[in-house]
Amino acid sequence: MDELLCKAFDEVYEHEFDKYKIKRFHVFSLRHRRMMKKLFKELETKRETESPSTAYHYSVKRKRPALLIVAIIFSVLLSATAAAYAVYSFGFKKQPDHTIVFSENIEDAPAIIEYQYIVDPLPDGFKESRRNIGVAIANVTYKNGDEYFTVEQDVKKEYRANYNTEGYEIEKTKVNGYDGFYIGFGEISTLVWDNGDYILELQGTFDKSELLELAKNVKAQEILK
Repeated sequence: MDELLCKAFDEVYEHEFDKYKIKRFHVFSLRHRRMMKKLFKELETKRETESPSTAYHYSVKRKRPALLIVAIIFSVLLSATAAAYAVYSFGFKKQPDHTIVFSENIEDAPAIIEYQYIVDPLPDGFKESRRNIGVAIANVTYKNGDEYFTVEQDVKKEYRANYNTEGYEIEKTKVNGYDGFYIGFGEISTLVWDNGDYILELQGTFDKSELLELAKNVKAQEILK
């Protein structure tokens, strides 16, 4: 961005000098350029009072390069922003003490929970302790003494979660090849990803590397009656 702005100012500067046929022997300082811009403005004002018609054409020609440069810079910024959001599956809205996260790609995703995700095989010593299934959300919790982790899935259309980011950072990552993100809260961590059908979340007393390994064992299961 800095390079684009410098280039834009240089082109406008070059254009101003060319109109007045001033020969340049070296690169002038920024202070000098500002003074020259002020001088050009005074000359333009004088020119307008002497010949309105000529001043009009002069003004239009002078503004065109600057306007074109501004338009190009704006276009580049807009394209870069659009591309950044288009290629990532999540949208983020930063708030003072939390971040709202939502799905950016809900096309062709199931509108209800059609099957449930579990972890199989389980880490040694862990057993299922609780299971919940709703229309748009489902989760299973596993425990081993004081340690635990939960697998949650959300219908993408309904997914809108608030995560505490006051002192914590959202770290984008890949989970099983899918877009995801990680947040560490000290002893408890959260790993979230979009597998194409649902938003999946692993949360528990694990660190990032352990959750990524655990995610490899997350698989779909028919809903138990």
